[in-house]
Amino acid sequence: MSYYCGICNNLNEASLICTVDNEKFCEKCLEFHMKNDQFDEHKIQPIEFYEEEKQKEEQRSIENSQKVSEALRDRILKEHGLLDSYVEEIKSLLVKKRDYLHQIIDNIIQKQIEECYEVRDSARVEMELLLKELSVDYSHNIEASDLVERFQTIEETHNLKFLEIRNATHNESLGKVLKQELNYALQYYPYGKPISLYYFKPVSDQLSLYNGASNSLNSIEIPSQVFKDYPAYCKLPDDTVLYSGGWQNNSSCSEVFLIDPRFREIEIKPSLKTARHQHSMIYYNGAIYVFGGATATGITNSSEKWIIGDSEWKPNGFMNKSKAQMGICELKGIIYISGEKEIESFNPATNEFKELPIVMEGRFLSVLVPRQNSILMFRGGDLREIEIEPRLIDFIVSPIRKTEWWCPTQPVWVGSQIFLFTDYSKTVYCYDMRDKKLYLANNLRQ
Repeated sequence: MSYYCGICNNLNEASLICTVDNEKFCEKCLEFHMKNDQFDEHKIQPIEFYEEEKQKEEQRSIENSQKVSEALRDRILKEHGLLDSYVEEIKSLLVKKRDYLHQIIDNIIQKQIEECYEVRDSARVEMELLLKELSVDYSHNIEASDLVERFQTIEETHNLKFLEIRNATHNESLGKVLKQELNYALQYYPYGKPISLYYFKPVSDQLSLYNGASNSLNSIEIPSQVFKDYPAYCKLPDDTVLYSGGWQNNSSCSEVFLIDPRFREIEIKPSLKTARHQHSMIYYNGAIYVFGGATATGITNSSEKWIIGDSEWKPNGFMNKSKAQMGICELKGIIYISGEKEIESFNPATNEFKELPIVMEGRFLSVLVPRQNSILMFRGGDLREIEIEPRLIDFIVSPIRKTEWWCPTQPVWVGSQIFLFTDYSKTVYCYDMRDKKLYLANNLRQ
């Protein structure tokens, strides 16, 4: 594309451009532009170079728009595919609620039936006593009127009748229970389903649920349970939590529990093959995977797998290096585990471990977070991003607070924000990917 000089009245073809004021001119008018222009600073470029850079920038803008469009399309298709699962999830909760209410009603009715039997048995005893007295010699001079009165008393006090009283306050206990149990609403998720961070307070029965969207922290008690130090746990698709291992009474533990925070229920599941703590655990495609951790013989590189519903855990091979208190995440069907100087990938389809060809300085403790085609790693004083596709590269996103980055469960996304907590400080952090800053969100020590 050709331009004419704006200084010499379009008599000559412009070959230069000042990117400060966008004025185009020929080489003869360069000196005039530098002297007479109102700007103190000038950035002069050949128009050909400027046009080439402009086209590249426009192309980059188009490509970025395409990437955003593709990402939004993938997100919409994913959410579209999940609509039925959301409905089935709500349906299962409602069915569970219905069964629970049925049980409450059955218990109340059963208690009333038992009371009827108690009244019957009591009436029988008193009637049998009266019959015995009627059969004795009349020389006892028992007045007939007294006997009749006693019978009438028995008849009145043990009279069993079913009265249909259609009044909401007739059974106050049932009314209160129903009012409480039916006090719920169906919530829709136009911006994605809100997910809570779970924190099990050691040496207690307290479970804390932190919601990043509302910055709210709620605690509930799980009856008959004392949680341990350094366990690992992960959330399942039905909003239950699988809790494994930990450190208690100066030894590693192998117990595994399925916990339903909504109903405060706990169910014992098959124990780990190897007792361990400071390990990592993740759910993927109907199975639970456990990696590394500290055992009775030291830090291990072993892993285990439990297909939900099976009667036992099974060995799942060995990582290339032993690890404890490592980060873990799943991205496009591949599980990634971070160690002191390395990140390993595990393919559940082939049961293969591979070490990613990236170089990192030695640092203990890290947290991994999946993001589209890359992995974010909170480690030391940096947030790094490792792009997996289309080619493997890693770079520092921003400096962050230096702390002991380790979380016994997976962080959660809320929009452009990542919420995670550290097991040592019991602090919830929020990292905003838009402004590249880390914020203190809440304190789990409450």
